[in-house]
Amino acid sequence: ARDKHGSNALDWAAGAGNLAVCKYLVESVRFDPNTRCDTGRCDGRSALHWAARNGHVPICRYLVQDCKIDVNLGTKDGTTPFHWAIWQSHFACAKWLVLQKADPKAMNAYKCTAVHWAALAGDRKIFEWLETLGLEVFRANSQGHTAMHKAGWKNRKDVLEWLVTLPQAHEHISKPDNNGYTPYDITELAGHDELAYWIKGHAHKMEGSRR
Repeated sequence: ARDKHGSNALDWAAGAGNLAVCKYLVESVRFDPNTRCDTGRCDGRSALHWAARNGHVPICRYLVQDCKIDVNLGTKDGTTPFHWAIWQSHFACAKWLVLQKADPKAMNAYKCTAVHWAALAGDRKIFEWLETLGLEVFRANSQGHTAMHKAGWKNRKDVLEWLVTLPQAHEHISKPDNNGYTPYDITELAGHDELAYWIKGHAHKMEGSRR
């Protein structure tokens, strides 16, 4: 049986962090842990995605090491469990997935990498870690959005304060996306006026310092 969004009992147990129920469903009821939701809002997520999204390392360990689930298993749009762990700021889970050979540079169908998910989450510590893994901090996705656009949209000032300290920041702080919107524009459109003017102020400072 599945819920109205297409998730089954194993998805729920994994998301809730209930290892005993996960083992029961897989080993006694014979649920296939490779099963992915292909209907509704779940867009191809598996039990591993739900476990990573909620930071349940013991469940991830069981699914990856015991059930042999591909640690880089993607949803329909290619979003991986690692992306979901980053999005919800589950640092320990993200690090564990990398130790299991999760690809930290994986990109989904929209060309979003972990830096875009980290910018949405607003976790500066994770962002700094991703940079040490060799990710391009200012890489644009298919919409032309960089981490600055995403952080502004979600009002993540802590991340933006770190981004503006990077050498490449002057190239991106006023760079428009594919629709012509700069990080300032996106932030203002999201209703974060105080942060929008903070971005504009830093953009002016950077422009002035380069003259």
